[in-house]
Amino acid sequence: MSMATARPHHAPGITCEVDRHSPEQWSRLVCGFSDATCDQTFALRAERWGHERLSTIVLSRNGEAIAAAILVILTAPVLKRGFAYLKMGPLWRRKGEAADPENLNLILGAISREYVQRRHLLVIALLPPDPDHIAAAAPALAGQGFRLRRQGMDPNRYLVNARLGEDEQLASLHQKWRYNLRKSLKNNFEITAHESEAAMEEFVALYLAMVTRKSLPTKTPTETLRELIRELPEGMKPQTVLVRHEGRPTAGAIVGNIGETASFIFGATDNRALPLKAGYAMQWWILSRLREQGGVHWYDLGGDGEDPGLRQFKKGLVGKAGHVVETPREYESWRDPVSWLITESITTSRSVSRVLGQFDMDKIRGWLGR
Repeated sequence: MSMATARPHHAPGITCEVDRHSPEQWSRLVCGFSDATCDQTFALRAERWGHERLSTIVLSRNGEAIAAAILVILTAPVLKRGFAYLKMGPLWRRKGEAADPENLNLILGAISREYVQRRHLLVIALLPPDPDHIAAAAPALAGQGFRLRRQGMDPNRYLVNARLGEDEQLASLHQKWRYNLRKSLKNNFEITAHESEAAMEEFVALYLAMVTRKSLPTKTPTETLRELIRELPEGMKPQTVLVRHEGRPTAGAIVGNIGETASFIFGATDNRALPLKAGYAMQWWILSRLREQGGVHWYDLGGDGEDPGLRQFKKGLVGKAGHVVETPREYESWRDPVSWLITESITTSRSVSRVLGQFDMDKIRGWLGR
């Protein structure tokens, strides 16, 4: 992280702060934005890369933050060139206020000046799939010098409308999904949600058993979840949902809920879940809980991993009232050819999100230096 400082801003009455927020301060700030997600928290970024690779930028008007972003800085040693990765940001819609697209323009301009012009980095932005505001993002990015990097792999995001009443939600479901839901509800599941580390550990045990059973090449989410639970304030910690059948967990989920979009972060099942159709009961219960809590518009199920079965399941839950958002969400801005070469040598033809999600983290750290 660079030395904390305040930067001049060209817009009258706007101040720009770079790397001046602690993780605790950042958590409080993020919770004031309706477009906040767990991807824009210290916990989710620092657990993989360390706090020293994170950089924050905040724009304020009259002392109140109007836009913000947290980026991962990945640079080669000595040269100090590379890229800054902005995932599911920036944040620009304040809770309780009408969305002002000018705030998006201002923060994108500030990001360009700080990371592209001053630090000579290539900035990669992975946009959130918000159906209501994604149309405004492309022209705003273009106006600040960003261009489409490449169509990302697994571009579809499945968003369920969480503002529907129960009857409306049921009518929205695909007919086959509704049929499977009714079958699943006959199994007398016990479904609960918790914010505690104890519940999280129970989920992780189910998750690790699934990874072993399916020979999946993935790492345990334990530390990531611990950091999220510890860092975020009460009421905004990720929820651990557990589905029990005959006293034992058969399915589980980690659901993040900070802004107007709740996110399905992790899921896990045992070998009983599929015949019991536990996933249907679990997702229906999660939607009911989000409806009762209020404040959530969209429930983001994530992508489909090009898996036909997963695609059918998620599309059926999204139904008539939701959205399958297909977007070229990865944009870039750069001026320094060395940073471009370093970035391309790591990412080749893949999307950055897929590279950082699948490549060996120690290898990438080795290429870039610690």
